[in-house]
Amino acid sequence: METQSRGFSALSIVAVACILVCLGTAIYPEFNSASIGQLLFGAVFFTALLSVPFLVLWYFGRKVRSPWFSGLFIVAMFVALGWWGYIFWETFFLLGNKDPQSALVYVLAPLYSSIAAGIFGKVSVWLDARISA
Repeated sequence: METQSRGFSALSIVAVACILVCLGTAIYPEFNSASIGQLLFGAVFFTALLSVPFLVLWYFGRKVRSPWFSGLFIVAMFVALGWWGYIFWETFFLLGNKDPQSALVYVLAPLYSSIAAGIFGKVSVWLDARISA
């Protein structure tokens, strides 16, 4: 299997961009009402949780040989980011009642996304190996 050793791949750039968006959404709910310690904890802890689906897709995306499958992983990252954006928007902007349990989206959304990303990644790598062979 050939790996890229120089420069950044498009997959890596998209993964970093998605993680930066996750950082912004992790900071947003506590930005006006939290101390610096809570803000830093939220930024580190929740960004780590929210980044897992993108890291899973990046990991599996590096294993594929076909440029078509590599592009498919980039699209999957944007789909996962769009799904997270939709959940975030629904929870923090459209929800009339500001419930403390809204923070559960920071645990459950990445859990479901990680499972979906793992299944998608494993199946895609398997299909790429079958087609390339």
